[in-house]
Amino acid sequence: GLMEQHEEFQQGLRALETLVNESEEVLKSNDFSPEKPETFCLEILKAQMLRLSSTLQHLEALKRLSCRLPLDGLDYTRFQALNRRWYLARETAVARCRRTFVLNLSALKERWCRLVQKVRQRQHLITTLANQWCCHGNSVARIGKLLTDTSNKLQAMGDLHSYSLQQLWMLLEAVKHQGRKLQQLEPCLTRALEMGKELESAADSSTQASLQDQLCQVQDAWGSTNLQLTDTTNKLTNIIKMCDRCEEEVTVLGLKLQEFRADLKRELPCFSEDLRKEQNKLQQELGGPMRCWMNRLVELSTVKAELGKHLIPDVAIGFQEQVAILESHWEQLLLSASLRTLEISDQLEQWVVFNTKSKQLEDWLKQMENRVSQSTDSGVEEMIERLQKDCMREINLYNRNKVQLKQLGSDLIKASRPSKASEIDNKLNLISRNWQHLLEVIEAR
Repeated sequence: GLMEQHEEFQQGLRALETLVNESEEVLKSNDFSPEKPETFCLEILKAQMLRLSSTLQHLEALKRLSCRLPLDGLDYTRFQALNRRWYLARETAVARCRRTFVLNLSALKERWCRLVQKVRQRQHLITTLANQWCCHGNSVARIGKLLTDTSNKLQAMGDLHSYSLQQLWMLLEAVKHQGRKLQQLEPCLTRALEMGKELESAADSSTQASLQDQLCQVQDAWGSTNLQLTDTTNKLTNIIKMCDRCEEEVTVLGLKLQEFRADLKRELPCFSEDLRKEQNKLQQELGGPMRCWMNRLVELSTVKAELGKHLIPDVAIGFQEQVAILESHWEQLLLSASLRTLEISDQLEQWVVFNTKSKQLEDWLKQMENRVSQSTDSGVEEMIERLQKDCMREINLYNRNKVQLKQLGSDLIKASRPSKASEIDNKLNLISRNWQHLLEVIEAR
């Protein structure tokens, strides 16, 4: 009856009030806090929202029941308050559930964005490292290819033991070209070494060891190849310089040879003073300039012998023949200089002999003329006997000297200039006149 319905209403009202009280407590403990969005428990809010929603039928039934029962003012007020609190709690739960979801979604979005950013950063780092590895590998390969190519070319050059002049210049230009290639690639080597050190810091231990070995090998090969280039360049340059020096020395020594030849072909001076000057000059040249030029010829022979080790036979023989001809001409020149020295000495000796003999003969003629012309107290027979015995014997003796003096004078006349020849001829004529005068004086006595 009515009492039972009233009791049912009271039980339902208390049950729903308890439920609403519990929900309000839960919603208060999970109050919205922007500073701490993590305090919201979405599951708890969802549970409260579902719990309240599940009692909607009970609330509707209780409402229908309140319409049939004569409720007093307190019960009616309690029911109306319950009804408002229920709807308010339900709306609060729904609103806060949706707000918490949005906040969680925002936080999730933010975490997702950070994760994407980290992934992109990681991807960029990996891409950068991959590009660096690729660039480093290409640089090392490029350097290695050039070093291998250069080493092979130097090895091929080293297998050659003799060269033509054209080969020397071609090989030298090839070596210089390889050197320029290495020089152009040196910045690439520097970048590869720097990049290798950067890659080491991001690599594992085994990769680090492999990378270090690779960089050491590249550096060692680079230094070794540059050293080989320098040695080969110096070798070829020295051979070319020796060839140039040999050609220059052959030319210079040939010109100097012609100068000395022309000097030796000059006509000897006539006067004894000029001959002595010429003799001193020639002795100085033999002791000084000619000796220096002969030393240069000896050095040239040494260069020629050294070139024979590096040049092909045809070229080496050409140099050897030039030097051999030059050596032969210089030997002839020294022989000519020695003969000229002897010739000068002979002419000086002839002048000394001529002057000495002419002086002796002139003195003797004067002495004899004085002896013959002197008056004597002896008789005629004694004077004739003395003239025939003593004077004629000396005259015969000095006559041989006179003949020798005349022959010597004739030779000097032929070798002398006209002015000096005239002087010699006048001296010979004077001696001849004095000789004839002596004979006339003797005959007159």
